Amino acid sequence: MADVISNQKTYTIWKLEWPDILKGEETDDIARELLKNLRKVDRREISAFTGDIAREIHESIDWSYELQYATAKDGQLIAVWGVQPKRERDKDECGSALIWCLGTDLVRTYAFSFAKESKRILQEWGRRYGVLFNMVGTFNKDAIHWLKWLGAYFDKQGMMVRGGEKFVPFIIRYEEGGK
Repeated sequence: MADVISNQKTYTIWKLEWPDILKGEETDDIARELLKNLRKVDRREISAFTGDIAREIHESIDWSYELQYATAKDGQLIAVWGVQPKRERDKDECGSALIWCLGTDLVRTYAFSFAKESKRILQEWGRRYGVLFNMVGTFNKDAIHWLKWLGAYFDKQGMMVRGGEKFVPFIIRYEEGGK
């Protein structure tokens, strides 16, 4: 069962950690609801990489060390996000972590709260895991705007095309005491 980490008037944020993520029933329900209500832009990003959106959602969830998700007070899923730490060779600590986020159309309704909460969560993950990274579709203007607000650096030299879509890698570095 997920732990409540933020219980606000209009939404709740839940957290699962490894190995509880792998227990199945709860995460299977999350994946099913996310697949059913996935935003068009997230569907487009995933489709560029794989023809199996359901598998990609399940793998993103299952491979996360920590999984968080937000629900509206009526129980509807808003978004799901996770972190996958990457260990450096011959070292015990992590130097970086892949982050990901997939949402439903309710993200727009909760945009201000989502931005505020995500900044707090990513700062915590940055302190814990170091550099945070992934890539984003260049067509995903809302995500790029949000990532810029979070302080992301975009590596335009590393841009790549997958499934006919352009993607740009990004990194987010957080320093002690702030951004």
